[in-house]
Amino acid sequence: MRPATTAAIAGLLLAPSVATACQCILPKDADARRDLIIARNTYVFSGRVLSVRKLPPVSPDLPEPTIEARLEVLRQLKGTLPAEVVVMSYGGENGENCGAGVGLAAAWANERPYSFAVSRSLPSSDPPTFWTDGCNSGRFAIPPEPEQPAVE
Repeated sequence: MRPATTAAIAGLLLAPSVATACQCILPKDADARRDLIIARNTYVFSGRVLSVRKLPPVSPDLPEPTIEARLEVLRQLKGTLPAEVVVMSYGGENGENCGAGVGLAAAWANERPYSFAVSRSLPSSDPPTFWTDGCNSGRFAIPPEPEQPAVE
């Protein structure tokens, strides 16, 4: 665990922002929420956060930093991805973001898998790069693959 790093990143991400209202409209029922998120996204997977970087804001209207995380894809539920991808998120809690940057930082610091549901990608990026938000990613757990029996 990296508690000092988690605290530092969370402090940067939770700084006051112009708009701090989370605008996710999701079902309260966990199964209905998971089904809706899977249906409306192109890729649904769990990943291990390998690294996190804070980038400058993408717009003067959104003063929070942009968070970039490099991921190892662990399990894919929908879509086909390579073994490594990048996700980006706004750092604050504005609009549909709802703390996705904080969730990425915590997953990295605690070395825990994180669930992702993404659709918007940056063209011609290697590895593939996607925008994520807190209304889709981190909203349900994707269990690890069941252990395969040993082949003798």
